[in-house]
Amino acid sequence: MLKDGYSLLLPEGFTDYFDIVNVEDKEKEIIIFLEEKLVLKEQEKSDCLVLK
Repeated sequence: MLKDGYSLLLPEGFTDYFDIVNVEDKEKEIIIFLEEKLVLKEQEKSDCLVLK
């Protein structure tokens, strides 16, 4: 399944924060399943942030 083509349906920059994990292409609808990426902003990187 080519998930990269479906990313064109999403707003620009959306895939910076979400991965497409599954796509269901039905007769009258397309369902795109997303998983949120762990993305830290520059300010958060400089803070003392501990991920557990």
